[in-house]
Amino acid sequence: MNRILHFIKMLFLVYIIAAGIYILFLAKPNKVQAFNNNNGRNLPFCDTVQTPSWDPPGVWYEWCGRRWFVPDPNPNASKPGRTFYRKLYQQEQLLKTYQETVARLTQKANEHKAARRTSKIDDDFEVTYDDMQKAYTYNSDFIESISFPENIQMNLGFEDPEFTQAQHWTLPAGLDFSTLQRKILDPKATPYTALAPEATHCLYVKSPNKGIDVYEYYLLNEDGLWLEGQNIEGDGIEYSDYDDDEVMTLPLDYDTDYQSGSGEEEDWTADGDTTWYDDSEYEVDAWYYWSEGYGTLETPDDGTVDVIKIAYQWIWSHWGVAEDSEDDDILLEFENGTEIYFYSKEGHQVMIDIDSLGAQTSGIVKPDMIYYQKVRQPGTLVNEKPLMVKPDMQFYPNPTRGLIRFTQPTTFELFDILGRRLLFEENVLQANFSHLPRGMYFMKPHKGNVQKVIIQK
Repeated sequence: MNRILHFIKMLFLVYIIAAGIYILFLAKPNKVQAFNNNNGRNLPFCDTVQTPSWDPPGVWYEWCGRRWFVPDPNPNASKPGRTFYRKLYQQEQLLKTYQETVARLTQKANEHKAARRTSKIDDDFEVTYDDMQKAYTYNSDFIESISFPENIQMNLGFEDPEFTQAQHWTLPAGLDFSTLQRKILDPKATPYTALAPEATHCLYVKSPNKGIDVYEYYLLNEDGLWLEGQNIEGDGIEYSDYDDDEVMTLPLDYDTDYQSGSGEEEDWTADGDTTWYDDSEYEVDAWYYWSEGYGTLETPDDGTVDVIKIAYQWIWSHWGVAEDSEDDDILLEFENGTEIYFYSKEGHQVMIDIDSLGAQTSGIVKPDMIYYQKVRQPGTLVNEKPLMVKPDMQFYPNPTRGLIRFTQPTTFELFDILGRRLLFEENVLQANFSHLPRGMYFMKPHKGNVQKVIIQK
């Protein structure tokens, strides 16, 4: 009897051991594929019950030192722990798109360099320093038009960097000119000549309805036109600042070819110009502009004028410094665009804005914005009272492509140059102006002085 009982116990023990071996090595829980530490994958978890951060969702199991992952058979189950990997994927895609955009800009520069002529033709067209001196005559009126057409097309002609034949362009009809009074003044005859002592010209802007006066100081020399400083006053606005920004390179001719980064080197890549705001954030601007043709432009009220066509493409990027690696900074955002400019000897300028870099610069296009300016005959000189107040609100970047950040929570109002309130934000650390057109605006904080904001696109 004892032998029979002993045999039964041994048989039961063998059964238990066999069942354990089957469950451990042969069984397939829930009849779904299990990923274990023998299949070559780097398993990130070893706890008894953990949810992996990669697809598909499921649960880790561990027994006797072995562990395996059982996917969740419910396709609609939540996927905790995947936020980090989703953000990492989005960052990788953003960086990939940015690198492709930089590559397109670099390729465009190289293609244009290869196509340029090596000798100058006899009947080329150029805008020189002497032309600008004659155009920007003291006491001349200065008018402009900014429009955002919805269903308007414009023929940009063809790309002709070798200046083989003259072309003709026509501005779309229906441009509305600003009612602002603008005048080109001698800086020495203005109240803020000490703001930019090297300036050769002052553009005075007056809003008759709002009583806002703007003085913009420019230096015109043989290298180009430079914005030296500006002063704004009126209707609670008190602002003064000094700048040193290039507005136009001279001369503008068939040989115009300039890019940020590495000058005229043939192996140039769009590494851009860097602006640091603090130890953790910076911006990189890369651009390339080149002469693309010459001919005549049909203007709204001055008829036909001779112009040169300049194509301009740009990239703006905003970066955060990676804490663990100097070579692995984080791309926070970037924008890019294409613009076409027409410059005349008489001071006419047209800017055609197209939404993205790589957009066609020839043929029939749909502009996102059309800006037109011109200089008229001399008028009368106007002087205003001086008023100089130092701003104390801090934000960056300025100029901006649209997004700005404050150094502390700020409540503010945003006005256009006519004094119309466009935005009101309370207790914010950042603001997005990307929906507004390119130009100058005024930001009035709840506490502090009004400051100028320049939007560039």
